[in-house]
Amino acid sequence: MDNMKKAIIGLITVLTIFFSINPKTFALSKDVDKNAYDDFLITLLGTSIVSTLNEYYGEPRVFNLKGAKILEVKKVEEDGLYFVVTVTVRNSDRKTNSKNAIDTMILANTSDGVHVLDFRHIDEPTCKTI
Repeated sequence: MDNMKKAIIGLITVLTIFFSINPKTFALSKDVDKNAYDDFLITLLGTSIVSTLNEYYGEPRVFNLKGAKILEVKKVEEDGLYFVVTVTVRNSDRKTNSKNAIDTMILANTSDGVHVLDFRHIDEPTCKTI
């Protein structure tokens, strides 16, 4: 349990530092790579995403970091460091790599860590061979 607390505190610290950078600096820079920014954010949120999936399904799930998409990042308080992130992931059963699904979750960072505000599940259609 102590490792989980350390991981959450580390995540909050990194998110705080990352989001405290003035967004105008990013807007003025011509070298900003949105894909790199999204990949960085997904990597930071990875533990929270997996925990949310495992809790929803009641079994170990995995998702491909490259297949995850950041749909929206919203700063809730103008002067604060409270953010809401909407992310969608394609995931599957960890043991069999089956039971594929696409899930969209809205995550928020608070002083207590990352919390799930909303979770939407869609079964992925089974591919049939011709």
